[in-house]
Amino acid sequence: MVIQSRRVWISGQFLEAALKVEDGKIVQIYPYGTVKADVDYGTKRIVPGFIDVHTHGAYGFDTNDAEKDGLRNWMKRIPEEGVTAILPTTVTQMPDVLTAAVANVAEVVREGYEGAEILGIHFEGPYLDMEYKGAQPPEAIAVPSVEQFQMYQKAANG
Repeated sequence: MVIQSRRVWISGQFLEAALKVEDGKIVQIYPYGTVKADVDYGTKRIVPGFIDVHTHGAYGFDTNDAEKDGLRNWMKRIPEEGVTAILPTTVTQMPDVLTAAVANVAEVVREGYEGAEILGIHFEGPYLDMEYKGAQPPEAIAVPSVEQFQMYQKAANG
């Protein structure tokens, strides 16, 4: 399939271009109007998919909820907003909640899902300075320990 626009984001600027897309990937770039386009977007912008590296959830789901269906629904729907990959992000919480959250992400990745790609987990806290904790619950803030981190890493399958 070939799509084209007078505003395609290439090398940090909008250029007139046509893009050959195969299996969801751009395989060739042509000057605008030089090949037969299946779709011409005119002056609508074509940009790369966004990668959200800090996102707690969407569509009624939060990473800390540790619900497989919620995470799957999120991944399936988020590409509608231009997001093609994410790092589901935890919120500082007690160890049982965080362990369940990272285990849920790992299980969904292992079992499979549709939509945006899960690139890893953004583990926000619980290792924070109390002076700069912001809205994080103080009772859940922990002193860093290799053993606790290894527990979370094991639950997340690495």
